[in-house]
Amino acid sequence: MLNAWRFALRRFRRNWRNGENVVLMLALAIAVAATGAVALFSDRVERAIALQSGEAMGADLLVTGRREIPPDYLAAVQTAGAQTTLAVNLPTVVFKNEASTLAAVKAVDTGYPLRGVLRTTHEPFAEEETARGIPASGEAWADLRLWTELDLTVGDALTVGAATFKVARLLTYEPDRGSGFVDLAPRLLINAADLAATQLVQPGSRTEYRLLIAGDEYVIAAVREIEVPHALRRLGPDETRGEIRETLKRSGRFLDLAVLAAMLLAGSAVALAAQRHGARLRDEAALMKCLGARQGVIRNGLIAGLLLLGVIAGTTGIVIGAVAQWALSALLAGLMQNPLPAASPWPLFGAFGLGLAMLLGFGLPPLLQAGRVPPIRVFQRDATLPSSRWGLAAALATGAGLLMLQTGDLKLSASVLGGAAVTLALLAGLALLLMRALAPLRRNATAAWRLGLGNLARRQWGTVSLASALGLCLLSLLLLTVSRNDLLEAWRDKLKPDTPNVFLVGIQPAQLK
Repeated sequence: MLNAWRFALRRFRRNWRNGENVVLMLALAIAVAATGAVALFSDRVERAIALQSGEAMGADLLVTGRREIPPDYLAAVQTAGAQTTLAVNLPTVVFKNEASTLAAVKAVDTGYPLRGVLRTTHEPFAEEETARGIPASGEAWADLRLWTELDLTVGDALTVGAATFKVARLLTYEPDRGSGFVDLAPRLLINAADLAATQLVQPGSRTEYRLLIAGDEYVIAAVREIEVPHALRRLGPDETRGEIRETLKRSGRFLDLAVLAAMLLAGSAVALAAQRHGARLRDEAALMKCLGARQGVIRNGLIAGLLLLGVIAGTTGIVIGAVAQWALSALLAGLMQNPLPAASPWPLFGAFGLGLAMLLGFGLPPLLQAGRVPPIRVFQRDATLPSSRWGLAAALATGAGLLMLQTGDLKLSASVLGGAAVTLALLAGLALLLMRALAPLRRNATAAWRLGLGNLARRQWGTVSLASALGLCLLSLLLLTVSRNDLLEAWRDKLKPDTPNVFLVGIQPAQLK
């Protein structure tokens, strides 16, 4: 095997000087760079969406249930490096003098919320302010519905259970307000230190305990490894709110399509370059056999050379991809409301592995076929092996495997692969028809046109392959624009033209006037 690598190094230096490997190396480097840049940028955008969606529940993870959070579980989560805070929700009746109404009381601890902010004001429709902290002990913040139903003003006294609170602020926004029954009721926010004084937490009370958890992606991954105690549930942003789950699903599909488009472009370029590279190796392999080289030595040397070329081109590609991703992020920085998280190297390593897989899947079959060329080819140029179907099968298997590995979605991969196959067949048919339509021009055109059209006719299948690959590349680029517009239009179509912008819940018929 050492001799094979020495042979590969000598061949690489010689072919680098005469430029024979340049086309394949450029195709592979561009493939890795394109896939790596898109995958890296998509990974940062997807992680940014996941982090920002945590603002919709005030944390990155939520552990909730009807029982208190066990201290040992809380300690384990904090040991993992996560930020935590506790909240308790329970429905009750709130009194102002003789007036009363059903309300959802939320008792929150210091640090709430871990994601997002609370916004308050001193009276309805006044300018909002970002709250600094939570209600002080003995104070309460009421939302607009509770404020209106009980005709509250700052300083009023509210009776909650066995405790009395002073209304301090009007709560205009809380990030983790959901759409459940309790969440739709008027809200009263109090300090968790005052919960015991209300004496509302009794056996049989509808109390919901919440542990809010926040941290970076590595901390959250570590927290997910901790076993959740019995009767408690651990939820992420996509599990607590259906609209967030749908948004994440749609954004993930669009980012997957972006990566798939880059892979189609890359695979087409590498496949064409690998075929030409394998065709050029046939003469070299035949000459080496005439000089006494065994087929095994030739095969190992060619494989080692292909791997060496892949490592060099792949390394160059990931460097270019990282720079391209940085430039893309800087270019789109003005369109994003929040900065993207730091780049992770794993998408680049994944792109490097995909590049090697492309090179072996598309380049190894023609290379192995070149190693089987008989020595007589040195004297008879037409003495070649019959075309093998294994090369086409390997290329199709490589394309399908890469799509499945990238998306993890069999239906999406099959749809993309089937669409690409149908598109290639249509493009190849159109290319053949166009070549036949141009054939009469050879008799009446100038010498330059006759020479050019003649070259196209002599290399008919090569011309069809190039035209089909170019058409597939252009189609892949247009696919992203069409998919983006379809996503936006599908979202707009779900909303009727007369859909209101503001909803009022719990309005009685007598209150409409």
